[in-house]
Amino acid sequence: MFVRDLTAVMRFLIRVTNRFWRQQTGVTAIEYGILGPIFFSLILTGAEVGWVMIREASLEHAVRVASREVYLGKAKAGNMTQADLEKIMCEQMTMMTNCEQNLAVEMQVVSSFSAIPANSIQCREADVPLDTEIVYQNGDESEIVMMRVCASIPTLTDVGPFALGLPKTAQGNYQIVSTDVFMVRKFK
Repeated sequence: MFVRDLTAVMRFLIRVTNRFWRQQTGVTAIEYGILGPIFFSLILTGAEVGWVMIREASLEHAVRVASREVYLGKAKAGNMTQADLEKIMCEQMTMMTNCEQNLAVEMQVVSSFSAIPANSIQCREADVPLDTEIVYQNGDESEIVMMRVCASIPTLTDVGPFALGLPKTAQGNYQIVSTDVFMVRKFK
């Protein structure tokens, strides 16, 4: 009796299993379940790359505009402070949120182009105190000045391989740095 019941159960399971394997419905849902997250990860990574590239291009432009003020001697003649220079840059970077709280400007006089320091600039973030004071020297005529600017920008997403590649701050923002080296000229 027990063997007959077991045989009936086995036949039933085989029929159900065969019916399951012959079914074609739901195949696209399985493909979507496997490939969908990969596809959306690539889309979000592309958006993140575009976001960072736009911000970096904006930072580069702002550094060029601000460094022009310095290398023409206008900064020295007008007693331009670090905050004034940051304000000039923030006016150029319209897409940057909380610009003045998330921007660090370092300027220092170097003896020659080969004497440019290899250390990196410390990025500033809103509500986070700096470890050290940021160097700010305007430079006199015919002096070589190195200007480094670090902007802390928020991430759109933390997905994809791109999220692992850039340095991040303590709050999880990306750090983008722009450097310009120039010789100060006399402003007339």
